[in-house]
Amino acid sequence: MHAIQIPRVQAVAVLHVMSSGRTKPCLALCANDNGGICETVIKWRGGSEMNERGLICELMTALLANDLDLPVPEPFIVEVAPNFMVGESKSELANIAKKSAGLNFGCKKLPSGVNTWPKDKPISASLRPLAAEIFAFDVLTQNPDRRRDSPNLLWAATSFNENDLHLHGSSLRA
Repeated sequence: MHAIQIPRVQAVAVLHVMSSGRTKPCLALCANDNGGICETVIKWRGGSEMNERGLICELMTALLANDLDLPVPEPFIVEVAPNFMVGESKSELANIAKKSAGLNFGCKKLPSGVNTWPKDKPISASLRPLAAEIFAFDVLTQNPDRRRDSPNLLWAATSFNENDLHLHGSSLRA
């Protein structure tokens, strides 16, 4: 057995608020210890309906999904400095960032061309086994976020194959 190592990054700049999510997740630039920059989706500890316990649930769910070989973005622990600035025109987000100083949950941004599964598109026969595994995972983790009207599945726009389907929005219930 080996120790689980979760990359730790520092928030540098907010690029934009994501189009959906009750916790006001943001796409941000983050720096790692080697000075490298990566685009990271941050779930703010100070966002509505989120706290330290919720972030731990997000991280544990991502690690569990990864351990079960379900396709999930790489998780990060995102450090937000107490004086982190998000921009003057984003006062609500600035408030959330201020309340989120310290450690937060994040995951690596998926490449461009990855979109939310269309809610009216049926799942092809080749993807049904993976969809069933994702459904079972949601039942195990008590995730009510994935519904017919909100699939919270991401896929690469270029194809519909198993390697291009990703979990999104899964979290253990606290």
